[in-house]
This record gives sequence, C-alpha cells and structure tokens, in this order.
Amino acid sequence: MSKRFLILCQRKSSTLANDKDDVEQTVDAINTYVKANFREHVDIEYLTTHELHPDKRVNISNYSADHKFALTNNSEANQFLENNAGIYDGIILNTCAVNYMNYEMIAKLLKSGGFLLIKTFAPEDTDGEKNLKKIAFLPITLNNIKRFFTQQNDYGSHYYIKKEQAGKKNKKQKTKNKNTKNKIKMRNIKRIRAMKTIKRRS
Repeated sequence: MSKRFLILCQRKSSTLANDKDDVEQTVDAINTYVKANFREHVDIEYLTTHELHPDKRVNISNYSADHKFALTNNSEANQFLENNAGIYDGIILNTCAVNYMNYEMIAKLLKSGGFLLIKTFAPEDTDGEKNLKKIAFLPITLNNIKRFFTQQNDYGSHYYIKKEQAGKKNKKQKTKNKNTKNKIKMRNIKRIRAMKTIKRRS
C-alpha cells in the first residue's frame, strides 16, 4: 500500500522562463530524497499559493500544484482539512515561512505516527539541510511545534513525529477539571449542611 506525502510551499511546476528549471530541479531533489530515504511507493501532493511569493511574476495561472491555497485559517484550507484529516503519512515543509505556519492544522492532517519534516530543497541544496541552518526559528514557533510533535533525528535536523496527542491530554484535563469542580461542590454542600445543623442546635 502506498504512502501519501504532502509538500507545502512548493510549486509542482512552473511555466515562467526565469524559474522553470529551478522548480523542476527542486521537485526532482524532493522526489530523489523521498525515494532514497523512505524506500516505499509514495504518492506526493503539492500544496502552495502564489500569494506573498517573493517573485511578483508568479500568479495562479503560471504554476501547477495539486492544491492552490495557503494552509491557514481560510475557507479552502478548512474544507481541505475537513475532507483530509488524518490521511497523510508525512508532510514536508519546503522553504516555508516556518514562524507563520499552522502546526495544529498540519498535525490534524497527519495519520497517527505521521511525520513533519522541515527542509529547504533547492537546486543548490539537494538534501534540504544547507539553507535550513539560515532559518531563525522563533522560540514561540518551537514551542508550538512541541505542542503537537516530538522531535527525532532520523531524517534531518527538523524531523518530528506527531504526538498521541493533544486531544487526549485535553480530555484528561477536562476530566480533571470536572472532578475538581465536583469536589468543590460537595465541600460546599457539606459546609451548608454543617451550618444548618449548628443553627438547629443553637
């Protein structure tokens, strides 16, 4: 059975003369890396948007991707999450603005035990680690990632496995809070009964 990977922030192809070859070489580097490291049949999908692209010539008509929108809190992304929650084995962020990503949404798209891999694949960075060293991860970003993922070192410096999971912790916390409220309620009831008993005796 094949695995499903989702690549974020990367065009699948480009028709722009100035970067057509670069996009093709980057996609080749991603495909080569996936085949070499995961050694299974993998179906790869690409999700990205032209909005905020540094090259203003990139628009919705001159590149291809399987999904053309940003994975943020918007109607297209929310619908995508609703339809695809828990189906991906791995999600690779390629040259993404890591400090602005929605890691909760990424975690929800992954299967149990699925992985998040942050890379910077490019023609001059075929293993996706060279330019990764130049990225400044904000402390709040690293903390946000840690909420949903556990870091490991199998496939690079920023390889993470989905936690099992914040939802379970939330349920435990809700149960704990409910038990605490019940205890307080019972103490208040006992206190009221005790006061009534004292009044009857007095």
